[in-house]
Amino acid sequence: MAVQGNSSENGYFISPSGLGCPITTSPFSFSAWVYLASSHGDGGILSFTDASSGSFTNMMYVPQASNNYIQMYVGGSGDNTDPNQIVYDDWNFYFYSINSAGTSRLSILNGNQKTYSTGTRTLSANLDRWGIGVLADSTPSYGFNQNMRIADVAVWDAELSAAEGDSLYNKVSPLLIRQESLVAYAPLNDSVSTARDIVGGRNLDSAGAGSMTLVDNPPLRYLRRSFSGFTPGVAAAAASYNSIFHGSVF
Repeated sequence: MAVQGNSSENGYFISPSGLGCPITTSPFSFSAWVYLASSHGDGGILSFTDASSGSFTNMMYVPQASNNYIQMYVGGSGDNTDPNQIVYDDWNFYFYSINSAGTSRLSILNGNQKTYSTGTRTLSANLDRWGIGVLADSTPSYGFNQNMRIADVAVWDAELSAAEGDSLYNKVSPLLIRQESLVAYAPLNDSVSTARDIVGGRNLDSAGAGSMTLVDNPPLRYLRRSFSGFTPGVAAAAASYNSIFHGSVF
């Protein structure tokens, strides 16, 4: 399953006070599957913020459909994917990674890689909140945009490689990628009241005035693999995930 917002763009998931943020500094990487309707408004996918700040920083973001790209803001500066790579009325895979200095970044949108080296991207200070489908600052905004669906959100506190990003695009489970650095994973497949982080335990609460619904998931039937010798916490999360997901996923 996946979570879909309604046309009012007001529903989202956000961390409760005091929960903390999966990342507070670079390097980091994340991935998500996003379904976009051919006509949609602005909308957030994932954000890491200072709950007391009202600034537009550290956000994976989908601008209006006329712009036809996905944008990642880090410290208030954006890295855009190339235009015309979004597939509308279908699922899209998006991945972003950044090195510790903020000088080397990579995005992958539906298998299309783009590197960024101009400028330096630095996370804003005092990160203590994260959100899915929203800019989760002091006045949450840019909720799930019109008919947007989000699934399988994963965060690492490491700079993943292009090959690892491609593996995620080719439907290798995030639970099998750089396990020691996987700090958050929200499949978004079983509830609209809570976004369960099955790795880091930083569960997000639903909020906002708009309703959200469970809908069909992207094509994520992962190959089954043994967890012998894997990181214990991640293996346990995988077992839990397998028990609630449809079909055989590992």
